[in-house]
Amino acid sequence: MAVLKFFKKKNKIAQIEAKEVDGAEVWMVSWTARHGDGYYDTQRCAKAFLTKDDAKDFEKSLEEAQQILQNTNSINITIVKQD
Repeated sequence: MAVLKFFKKKNKIAQIEAKEVDGAEVWMVSWTARHGDGYYDTQRCAKAFLTKDDAKDFEKSLEEAQQILQNTNSINITIVKQD
């Protein structure tokens, strides 16, 4: 008869150090997400980035996800610099 041994796994929790800055650019990427079964069950979602390049990379990843999922509906991705 085999005896199962259970070990406790320790997971490291990422800690984020807050830093003060004089000013920063913020780029918002927003898109439309579907919720529920209805075609019109949608909600606007957004994610903030500190560089335009990161925002563009995220936009590209959303577009690639659309292709992988073979979703032909537009999710209206926009990138806007916050003032």
